[in-house]
Amino acid sequence: MKCDTCGKDVTKVKRIVLEKGYDRTQARAIYNCEECYKKKEANIEKSVHGKVKEKGESK
Repeated sequence: MKCDTCGKDVTKVKRIVLEKGYDRTQARAIYNCEECYKKKEANIEKSVHGKVKEKGESK
């Protein structure tokens, strides 16, 4: 498999589809490696919730 964001070949990819205040069910699917997924998740937290979720903090 390949990360759609960085292009790196990986064994596992992830996709964020639904999160409180974030709905990408109708958007083109973009699959990310673990590193790109974490960056994207942090960006969503910041833009939707106004802060980056701390490690171990629940949503």
